[in-house]
Amino acid sequence: MSVNPDDLRARRMLQAYGPKFLSRQQCIIYAIVTYLPVDLFLDIGTNYGECLLALPLYSRVRARGFEANSELLPYISKSLSFNTDLKNVDIISMAVSDEPDQEIDFYVDEKWSGKSSAVHNQGAIATTKRVQTTTIDQQLLNETSIRLLFTKIDVEGFEARVMRGAVVSNARIPNLIYMLEFDSQYFKRAGEDAEAFLDSLTSAFQVYVLSASGVRQVFAYDDIPEEKPNLKHTDLIVTKFTDPDYCSAFVDNIANIDMKTQRLRLFSFS
Repeated sequence: MSVNPDDLRARRMLQAYGPKFLSRQQCIIYAIVTYLPVDLFLDIGTNYGECLLALPLYSRVRARGFEANSELLPYISKSLSFNTDLKNVDIISMAVSDEPDQEIDFYVDEKWSGKSSAVHNQGAIATTKRVQTTTIDQQLLNETSIRLLFTKIDVEGFEARVMRGAVVSNARIPNLIYMLEFDSQYFKRAGEDAEAFLDSLTSAFQVYVLSASGVRQVFAYDDIPEEKPNLKHTDLIVTKFTDPDYCSAFVDNIANIDMKTQRLRLFSFS
C-alpha cells in the first residue's frame, strides 16, 4: 500500500503496528466478503485504501471507493497498481452526502489525512477545498440486480448525512450490511444528535458493536461503550436481511467471530 511519508497518520500506523498489522475493520471486511455473496462494496471515506485492500483477492467483488481528498488519489492508484488482482475497483473523487450534485466545503488536514472531513473542526488547521457531492441513492440508481450491498462509512461525523442519502436504496435492496464509525463528539460537531441517529438505526436494522474481541448486538444508546467521559466511540455493523441464508451466514460467521482467530487466519496467508 502506498502512503504519503509526511502524513502523521500513516507514520503512526507503521510505527505502532508495523507493515503487516490487520485492523479489526479489515478483518471484518475480509470475513464478510468471504462468507457472504456481496454484490457490491462501497468504501466511503477511502483514505489510502486500507479497507479496499482488505478485500479477498479471489472474490472478484465489485467495489467503489469514494475519497473527497484529491491529494490521496495518486497513492490509492499506486496501491491498486500493486494489487492487480483487484480488477473491479473504481475510485470516485466526490463527497458522499444526503444531497447529490452539490458543491460543498471540504477541509483537508495536511498533517493527518484521517481528520480531513466535510465537517469543520474549529480547532484544526486545514485547507478548504470545494468538492462535488453524490449520494448512495444516486450511485445505485441503475443498479437493479443487487441482492447484498456492503458499505463502509468513515467520514468524521458525516455518517448520518450519508445514511440519509441512502433511504431509497435501503428500502429497495433486500440485504444490507453497513460498517460505520460512531463518534458522539464528531456527530455533535456536525450538528447531529448521536442518540437520535442510533435510534434511527435500531428502528430499521440490527445493530452490532465491533470491538477488539468481536461483535455484540446493541439495542439502545446506553449500550454503546463510553471511551471516556462524554465520548461514545466505536464501530457499528448495521444489517438488514430478508434472505434467511444470508442472515444465517452472518450470524454463524460474523456475529460470532473471534477476532484473535480471524487475525491469525489472515496472517497465515501473508
